Amino acid sequence: SHATCLDTSPPIFYMNDVSRAIVYLVHAFNDAYGEVRLGYTFDAGPNAVLMVQKQHAAEALAAVLKYFPPAEHAAEGYVNRPELQTAAEAVTLPAALFATFAAPPQPGAVRYVYHTKVGPGAALLGEASSLAGADGKPLHPSTQQRVH
Repeated sequence: SHATCLDTSPPIFYMNDVSRAIVYLVHAFNDAYGEVRLGYTFDAGPNAVLMVQKQHAAEALAAVLKYFPPAEHAAEGYVNRPELQTAAEAVTLPAALFATFAAPPQPGAVRYVYHTKVGPGAALLGEASSLAGADGKPLHPSTQQRVH
């Protein structure tokens, strides 16, 4: 998607400098560990969504905290899971990461880190959960009556 956006005329620039730095960090992180442990994608804008398996979450957060620490006035609540932040603060990152990604920390460049988990996946819901009637027209959510 990045290449497609850049190849259009005029090019579409949805990533900013912080977005690109996070992409480079992800690649450097994986190189430092010698395997793919961290992935990224972007929502409809410059906000990175990082994907990591549970066993590598503290390491990934440690890297984010190292290079994208909170602004001094915004440290409280920067990470929504204090227990994960505590685990991340105990991680010793590999020296290879610092050699590959030699960027200085950018306090405040990332506003917050929100950790979540993958849900149960798609589910088949019954007709009672439908937002559309048998004719395909929307139902009013509070009364389940057709909207005209």
